Amino acid sequence: MTQPTLIATTICRQAGSHEPSGYVYTVNPTEWTVLSRARIPEPPGRERDPNPRGGLRGGRGIAIGEGEVFIANNSAVFRYGPEWRLRGEITHPSCASIHDIAWRNDSLWVTSSFNDLVLRFSPEGRIQDFLNLREKEDLLRDYGFRKRNLLTRGKILEGQEDFRVPRAGRLERYDGLHVNSLAFLPDGEMLLSLGLIHSRSHQRRMAMKDFLLNWGLWNPFVTANRWAGVLFGLRKEMHTDLVVKQAMSCSVILRFDSKGDARPALVFPKSTAAIHSLLVGPDGAAFIGDTTTGDIVRFDPDRAAETGRLHVTERFLRGIEPLPSGELVAGAQNELIRVDFEGGRVAGRIRLSEDEREAVYDIQTLPEGFGPLPEQLPG
Repeated sequence: MTQPTLIATTICRQAGSHEPSGYVYTVNPTEWTVLSRARIPEPPGRERDPNPRGGLRGGRGIAIGEGEVFIANNSAVFRYGPEWRLRGEITHPSCASIHDIAWRNDSLWVTSSFNDLVLRFSPEGRIQDFLNLREKEDLLRDYGFRKRNLLTRGKILEGQEDFRVPRAGRLERYDGLHVNSLAFLPDGEMLLSLGLIHSRSHQRRMAMKDFLLNWGLWNPFVTANRWAGVLFGLRKEMHTDLVVKQAMSCSVILRFDSKGDARPALVFPKSTAAIHSLLVGPDGAAFIGDTTTGDIVRFDPDRAAETGRLHVTERFLRGIEPLPSGELVAGAQNELIRVDFEGGRVAGRIRLSEDEREAVYDIQTLPEGFGPLPEQLPG
């Protein structure tokens, strides 16, 4: 069976202002080789962002339109034609820390994780509609979320506050749900991932981590924990060298009907890392990456229940795409892994980069007619 070409974005954590912060790759999943690589367009203000955990860096979500490819960075989505010529740019002051994007019914849907919004844009970049998750306060209260809504409809549509420009303290006020992924079911209803709902205890722990990072103390702290784990034989949790308890929170997938009413489709009550990369397969099966455990989870949105789970990595899990063979491709830090979910095994892997700071963000299937990537994507 002929396999299509895959396209993947990456983010390079801790990249300095003089370094590329992310790339776009094309991959042949039959021969399992990297075909080409391009630097991602850098967002404005990146040199003023000190956040070493990612911040404004890197390539983000990918969406496939009608003969076009949409690729996001932190604050904009770029439209490319088959020869990788730039056809347009979608950006708005109310849309920042873009994670996932999706093309549906001649509109581009964008998750704005910085301020708990989902926005629907026209191809020309005009806001057609939006969803402010903080208005679902009755539902969110069940998961320990207590932050108030800070954005009115007018503020959002007029872009009265430019979230694309980094400012101290704003992240703590506006990012409370980490809205990071969306997908559409066959009946048109939307699944939306609240990747990590920030409880008060979680916010306190993350504030401490940011303090250690900003003062250059985080790496010594991690090293000390690593040696303590070795010396005392303490069991580590997934994706961490810490022997102290990590900040734990709740992750939720919501299902929205045509009226905008929401109900839970799946709940992860104990998450230390955000869930990532909602996928609705060709047969209607729904998947999500449980980054806390390194598992790909299959679930039934109608019953709000898991129907299968497969452990695929000990590394940072993000990005899931189906192959015509029925297998899945997932991102695991700087690698792509081929997953035989039904067979319960990892069938292969390819390393995109030798840089351990680099991590996959999104994976999609490249449309026919697109050639190799240029060295630098225009934007």
